[in-house]
Amino acid sequence: MNRRSRGREIALQVLYLIEQNPEIDPVEIDRFIARRVREPWLRGLVERALMRDRPDVPPKTIAEMLDRRLKSIEQGIRAGEDRSAGEGELAELARAIEQREFVKGLFAGVRKNRPRIDKIIGRVAENWRLDRMAAIDRNIIRLGVYEILFSSNEVPRKVAINEALELAKRYSTAQSSRFVNGILDRLPASLADVPSDDEAETETKTAESASLDPSGRESLDRGSDRSIDS
Repeated sequence: MNRRSRGREIALQVLYLIEQNPEIDPVEIDRFIARRVREPWLRGLVERALMRDRPDVPPKTIAEMLDRRLKSIEQGIRAGEDRSAGEGELAELARAIEQREFVKGLFAGVRKNRPRIDKIIGRVAENWRLDRMAAIDRNIIRLGVYEILFSSNEVPRKVAINEALELAKRYSTAQSSRFVNGILDRLPASLADVPSDDEAETETKTAESASLDPSGRESLDRGSDRSIDS
């Protein structure tokens, strides 16, 4: 499994965790993600390697030096720099930080856009209310919608759908992957094609007006009268 696929898996776990426990402390979420990307363990490896190579430097100073180095790496990743190259413990730790930031970006993006994401799902999920979906399926679909329509990572639509299907196969049922695919496949081509709330309301009112125009009511009334008379 590549790092991005693993990151989506962790993001799904976080979304599910938050839905089941809305009052969870954000600090606990950060710790959860760090453990999942093995950041504390890798940091320990790097610190021990530095202390081995620099026995004359106090452990506290080593920790402070590493903190500054990791802060620089983190800032670079957030600025869009690729820190995935290189070998050794420090390079592996840099990749873990990159994965952590990817995870946080996914789940934060879903949470920020969740009201609109849920409305989009409601429009394309025929005969299925969001609250009737399995919690895992619901969050897999939210993650897929975010990556397809909202994310700035420019994930190809096919890739985002395939990643969602893999999550459904891994964490849900065999039927779930078909269900998830059916919904994501009906998404519009881009966010620009999604009607705003005002546009959707106008479309609904227009449809209602068309189904209840004066001539339609008149013919319906006459038909009712005939059926009663007979």
